[in-house]
Amino acid sequence: MSLSESDVVKIVRQHIPGEQQARCLIHWDTQQKKAGVMVRVGRKEEPMPFDGYYVFVDLMPKANWGHPAFSLLISSDGNKTQLFHTEFPPHLDDYPETYRELMLE
Repeated sequence: MSLSESDVVKIVRQHIPGEQQARCLIHWDTQQKKAGVMVRVGRKEEPMPFDGYYVFVDLMPKANWGHPAFSLLISSDGNKTQLFHTEFPPHLDDYPETYRELMLE
């Protein structure tokens, strides 16, 4: 099963305080990852705990880096998540073509 944009937005929304939802920006890697594959989380790498997707959420998209953000790993069926707090994006330059930019509003 693959997740839709609305599925991803709904899952991400559950992890963001209400006052931060209006200004956050979501970067969803639409390419599914296999369990055990290393994914970039800020300045380090973490193993994917299950088959699923990588999502980066910028809580302050107009600020310079070194501010609150998080990476969210979502299982393919959307039933499991793992969250990592970070201050840096997985890519400092352009995101790969598999990424889709989403808004909560």
